[in-house]
Amino acid sequence: MLDMTTLTFQRPQLRPYTPIACLSALMLTMHAHAQDHAPPPLADWVPYEVRQPQTISQLLDMLTLPNNPEQALRTLQDHNRPLDLNQLQAGQTIRLPKTWFRQEPAPLKVTRIRCTGKAEPSTAKQQSLYPGMSLGEGDIVNVPGGCQVSLSLRDGSQLQLPSSSVVQIDTLRDSPEQKLPQVKLKLLQGKISLSLFKKRPAGATFEVATPRATTGVRGTEFRVGHNPDSDTSTVEVLQGQVQTQAQNSSENEALNAQQGAVIGGQGHIQIEALPMPPDLALQGTRWQWQNLQTTMQYVRQDLQTVNDVPAWSAPQASPGADIPTEHDSATPTRYVQAAAVSPSGLMGTPATFALCQSVAALPLPVCPVRFQIDEAGERTTRLELRERQANTLATWASTRPRNPLTREVIALLPPGQYEWQMQGIRTDAVGVESAERTTAGGQFTLLSNAAGPSRP
Repeated sequence: MLDMTTLTFQRPQLRPYTPIACLSALMLTMHAHAQDHAPPPLADWVPYEVRQPQTISQLLDMLTLPNNPEQALRTLQDHNRPLDLNQLQAGQTIRLPKTWFRQEPAPLKVTRIRCTGKAEPSTAKQQSLYPGMSLGEGDIVNVPGGCQVSLSLRDGSQLQLPSSSVVQIDTLRDSPEQKLPQVKLKLLQGKISLSLFKKRPAGATFEVATPRATTGVRGTEFRVGHNPDSDTSTVEVLQGQVQTQAQNSSENEALNAQQGAVIGGQGHIQIEALPMPPDLALQGTRWQWQNLQTTMQYVRQDLQTVNDVPAWSAPQASPGADIPTEHDSATPTRYVQAAAVSPSGLMGTPATFALCQSVAALPLPVCPVRFQIDEAGERTTRLELRERQANTLATWASTRPRNPLTREVIALLPPGQYEWQMQGIRTDAVGVESAERTTAGGQFTLLSNAAGPSRP
C-alpha cells in the first residue's frame, strides 16, 4: 500500500451563502458530475486538508460523483464523522475517495536518446522518438538493440528504457488540482529502470505489469524485467519498497531495498538478496577488479559521463580485463560501471567509477568529472554534489550547466566517495532559486593513479 500523506489545496475566497442556496448548488453539482462509479474500497480513501472555509457544494464541485449522489453524500458523511461537512474550516482534514477526483491526461516526455547504430526508437505507429516529445496513453515504445531512452514524468520521476525493451503506456493521468498521478505501464519485453519522486502524495498510483506479475510502487528506485523466451519476470529493488503480485496467482510479496524476485510461469515468487558489485584497486599501472565471486556473473559498461545510462551486454564470468591507468590525454577521466548478476538472473546495484590519470595542468590530485544534465519535466535542473567522509556528507558543489547546448557540468574533485543529485528547481520573480524535488541521483568513486582509495 502506498504511504499516506496529507494533501493540501488552495481554494478561492468564498462568498456568503444561505442554506437554501447551498442545497441548490449541491444538487446542481451532484447532477452535473454524476457518473457510474462503484463504491470506493477503504484503501482508496485519501486525506484532504482544507485551507479556507468551504461548503459541501464547493467541496463536491471538484469531484466526479457516482451515479447515486445521495448515497455518495451519505458515504462521505459516514467516513468523516463527527465533522460537519456543511461547515468545513481551514486546517480540518477529511477523507475523500481518490477515484472521485477529476483526472486529465498527463505527459510523459522523452528527455534523452542514445543509439550506437542506425536503428531508432519509435512508437508502434512507426513514429520516431525525439527529445522533448510527449507520449500518452495507448502509446507503445519500442527501443531497438543499441539504444537507450530516458523519459520524465511531470513530477520529475525518471524512467530508463535500455536496449531491446518494449513498453506500453496503459494509464497516464493526473488530477489538475490535487496532484494524484495515476501511472500504469505494461512491460512486454526487456527491462525498465525507475527512479520515482520520493514525496509522491497519498493516493498516487504507479504500477508496472509484465505477463507474469504486477509491481505496485512504494519505493523510489527499482527495476522490472521480462524475458518472453523463458516467460520469466524479475523485480530488483535498489531503494525503498515495492509490492509484487504474481499474475493468475494469490502470491503477493513485499520487496525491500536490495532484494529481488524472480516470477516464473507457475506464479511462484522467488525472493533473494541482490548481489554486491565488484570493486577496483590500483595495482601497478592498471586498475584491477576485486571482490569477484565465482558463483556470480558480471556486466560492465564504459560511460561517457559519470551519470550516463549504461547499455548492458550479456553477463560474463568477470567484468572484463583490467583497466590501464594511462589513456587518452584529451579525456583524463574515464567512467566505468559494473554490477554482479546472480545465478537466477537478478542484477544488483551497480558500482560507478571515475578513473583519473595524472593531469600536469591541474593541481594534483584534482580530477575533472563530467555530468550530463537533462531537463526534468517543466523544471530546470541543478546538480548537487556531496563528498562522503567518515559517514558524513559535505556539500562540494551546487551548480547549473553553463553551456545550454551541451548541458554539461565539469566538476574538479579530489579522489573520494561522492553522491550526486539532480534537483528540479524554480526561480522566483527576483531570481532566487529554490529546490523543489530530487529527480535523479547516484553514487560514484573517484580514483586517481596519483592517489587511489578503494570504495569501502
